[in-house]
Amino acid sequence: MSAQDGLRPPGAGATVALVLAFCLLFLGGIAILVFSTDHPFSYFSRDPAIELGASPLVGVLSHAGVLLAWGAATVCAFAGALVARARDLRHAAPLLLAALGTAYLALDDLFLFHDDIYPQELGLDQDLVIVLYAVAAIAYLAAYRDFFREHEWPLLALALAALGASLLLDLVNVVYTSRIERWLEESSKFVGLALLAAYLVRLSTHMLLEAYAVVSRRDAPVEAAAPVDAPVS
Repeated sequence: MSAQDGLRPPGAGATVALVLAFCLLFLGGIAILVFSTDHPFSYFSRDPAIELGASPLVGVLSHAGVLLAWGAATVCAFAGALVARARDLRHAAPLLLAALGTAYLALDDLFLFHDDIYPQELGLDQDLVIVLYAVAAIAYLAAYRDFFREHEWPLLALALAALGASLLLDLVNVVYTSRIERWLEESSKFVGLALLAAYLVRLSTHMLLEAYAVVSRRDAPVEAAAPVDAPVS
């Protein structure tokens, strides 16, 4: 495998097949929701603000955070897939797990997993869910601590500090007593997501460059040894 083959994305045909499979799966899930609830298709397909008659600016800060997290997860997943193909899954694991965790974070924020679904539908305490999130993040960072020490860890630390502050405020302020508490929590979360997105994009770039360098060295032709002059008699 050459360096170019190792870092080249899959062909267009495979990409189209993957996209169509995802769309069919997602649309099938929407169909299940339509036929299992009293809501029409437009309830699930149209913009929430339009469907509910609200202002288009409702939730704009939350939506921006979701876009940041989802975009970073997409970049990270794509880079991880290329690194796994060029090198191996072990080297790509930190990227792929970061993509998975960040995508879940975006979905949690979009569908209110820990705020509504887990407590209301599953009976799980919201504080317990937040603690479990924190434990999972700490376990992941501990498992790959040597990796993160080599890749701009101060930027990651800033992102985690902002997100951690938001989680802490969420734990202690279940019912807000002033506007400043809401401002602090939501602003900390947005700043944390923005820093995390920046970190993951930079990390993806560095990992791709490292993978390309490794594969290039592996595929470089071995120089022929210089001939040894015959001894003069």
